[in-house]
Amino acid sequence: MLDACEGWRDLAKGGSIRNWRDFLGIAEIVRPMLGVSPSAWREAVEVMGDKQAAITLAAIYQRGEAVASPGAICAT
Repeated sequence: MLDACEGWRDLAKGGSIRNWRDFLGIAEIVRPMLGVSPSAWREAVEVMGDKQAAITLAAIYQRGEAVASPGAICAT
């Protein structure tokens, strides 16, 4: 599960995700790349939890151009 998204895995040191800490660390790299504001990210983490928020971000990242407005992540 942790390295299911190939593009996400490409951002990991050494190209592999060994644990949730690695996965969550990549979320911190990708969040600004997708235009997700710090406040929107905090809200998503508060509502969904850090792992689910990171999984959602990974899915958005993986879908790339198919997501019209990735920075508009909304937890509610």
